[in-house]
Amino acid sequence: MKSLGAYTLLDRIASGPSSEIYIAADTKNPRAPVYRAVKLIRPRLARDAAFIDALLKDAPIATRFRHKTAVEIYDVFSADGEALIVEQFVKGRTLAELLEVSERERMPIAREVLLWIGVQLAELLGAMHKLRWSTFDPEPLWHGAISPYDILIDGTGRLYVLGCGLGRARNATPPALDRLPYAAPETLDGGRSSTLSDIYGLGLTLYDALAGGHLFRRATVAETRAAILRGEFERLAQRTAYPNAIVDELLFQSMSQSPGSRPQNVSYVERALRSQVRASDELMASRLAEHVRRAFSQELEGLQRALESARRKQEPEEIVEHDTLEMGRQVLAPSNDLDFGGITEPMKKLEPPPQLEAEEDLLKPADLLADLFDSIEVEVEVDVNEDVEEEMGKPTRTQPVAIVRPASVPRAPSITAAKKVPPPRRASLIGSGAADVAGAPVPFQQKIAAVLVRYELGAEIAKLGPIAGIEARLRETRAPVLIRGIDLDRTDDARLSREEWLACFEREAAIARRANHPLLPKLLESGAQGALRFAIFDHAEGAPLSLVIGRGKQLAADPVRKIIASMALALHHLHERATVFANVQASSVWLTREGHGRLFDLSMAAPFGGPLHTLLPANIFALSPEFLRDGEYGPASDQFALGALLYELLTQTRPFRGLDTEMIVAAIRDRDPLAPFNLDSRVDPQLSRVAMRALDKDPGRRFGSCAELARALTGQI
Repeated sequence: MKSLGAYTLLDRIASGPSSEIYIAADTKNPRAPVYRAVKLIRPRLARDAAFIDALLKDAPIATRFRHKTAVEIYDVFSADGEALIVEQFVKGRTLAELLEVSERERMPIAREVLLWIGVQLAELLGAMHKLRWSTFDPEPLWHGAISPYDILIDGTGRLYVLGCGLGRARNATPPALDRLPYAAPETLDGGRSSTLSDIYGLGLTLYDALAGGHLFRRATVAETRAAILRGEFERLAQRTAYPNAIVDELLFQSMSQSPGSRPQNVSYVERALRSQVRASDELMASRLAEHVRRAFSQELEGLQRALESARRKQEPEEIVEHDTLEMGRQVLAPSNDLDFGGITEPMKKLEPPPQLEAEEDLLKPADLLADLFDSIEVEVEVDVNEDVEEEMGKPTRTQPVAIVRPASVPRAPSITAAKKVPPPRRASLIGSGAADVAGAPVPFQQKIAAVLVRYELGAEIAKLGPIAGIEARLRETRAPVLIRGIDLDRTDDARLSREEWLACFEREAAIARRANHPLLPKLLESGAQGALRFAIFDHAEGAPLSLVIGRGKQLAADPVRKIIASMALALHHLHERATVFANVQASSVWLTREGHGRLFDLSMAAPFGGPLHTLLPANIFALSPEFLRDGEYGPASDQFALGALLYELLTQTRPFRGLDTEMIVAAIRDRDPLAPFNLDSRVDPQLSRVAMRALDKDPGRRFGSCAELARALTGQI
């Protein structure tokens, strides 16, 4: 095994004219190595000073750029005549290969699916074109080689584009023969690529995909160059009798010989293509995935076996399946020759791995919580819900909360002590003091600890601007509590004024006082000292539901039914008291040891007919179509958000997705998601039907109440 820096090259999986591709172990953390695709640049390029100079100049932007449709680049290295590029390991095949197999095997891909591929590419290019190469080079970031050979598709229908951020290095070498037919005419004689070259490549890629074949490919390089420079082609409508005038005109403009005659902004291309795709992203990805799996089932299985073989070489005594999830992105398996040339030595076919029973992939009722809590001490970061602040909003003023001081806090049920494995910079969900949380306590926690000496502080589990939620235990009884507090000397969040943040804090306590349900927070004590305001609520042994979803493991029907039914009854209790919760999402739900979903964050709740939280629109995943259309939020809106959470628990994906808020809002308002059962046949059909009814765009067609939804989940209606 050869080592280069922190990377140990294990198995070679592909070879091309410009590089060899290896599975490699990133050994920066030797106890948990991560597996990457490493492209070892061939010596003729590694010794090319112009190429290496351009490659190293591209490295800062290439290693920072992140997008769901981009193959991630983690490292670029050059020393002693060797150069390598470390990339995400993608288990997929190129669009060029898929189109070739589809034509040869007479398995045509639907035109709408091909247009959807164009939408994904245009979204990626739009994100790139908004950036700059560097502070010293203000030119927009461009890709420079959009072609079917630079687009990977995995077995789920997800697209990955190779070489994002390496455009200048690519321009420093002549394009490989397979990519040459997609080069923009202005780049053939040493000209530099641009954002308009990307639009040309996108248009030509779609043209070839829709029309079949290769428009400008010829037998030799000279003939191919001549065909590109002539730029003569039949319009798509003439060549294929494709009646879509919008697509025909869009591609005709995008493939213009003159850059000035092309669409000047890729967002125009994206909008035009998006207008021709009627189905949801989920359905399009599902249809594309079917084509990939039919065409490349053995190849995809072979790539997985190659990864397993590499792991065995690195870990001979024990094979550990590492969950290489980084910020929600799954690192999968190897790519082709990536950026600088096609594959000339295909990977050897391997025997497919044994198939597992589908039910083995589901967490059962008995092991769901045990699986979670057995590992929770070493898996929970201090800032468990760092995204909560972005997902919450603003309150209205209420009267100050009266101080209530009960004689004692109820004793918590006895539980088995959690395993004590305190790795650095991590903390258990309920610690033994303020200093347990990521080292030294923050000033706010110091203030709380100095005032509330009866409590041992743990981790911060929720935060809304200057309002924090901290787990704690009553020293005397060890009962778990949740401390909500605000330091009025530190209200520097400009979204609200000091007085408005205080009103937000006071309203939450007032609503909790009116509620009386075991799955809603009960106010035990509240008070003030100086600029510090605090409220103490009862709490339960457990963990945020977002941790369960974040594990990426599909849940069995019974625990999902119990979680959602218990939440529905708690919501019904609030609705009977003329209050909406307005914050149904995984980060606001506490999964108890009994398997119930407890609504522990009332910061967004509001009375019927009263003013809603000012920052509610920022709480995007708890919104409903009627709120987005008319600004109305009622019990049916809570039910819609509960249906979205049920959908997420069943499928491990949100029903409404998009790259930005505008796209997510449009999906919530206008698009129907694919039913969970249609996404995954293992999903309980009854739970799938309940989710889809709760997600109906018309509030009148949802369940009559959350209590009725709970009865539907438990089979009582």
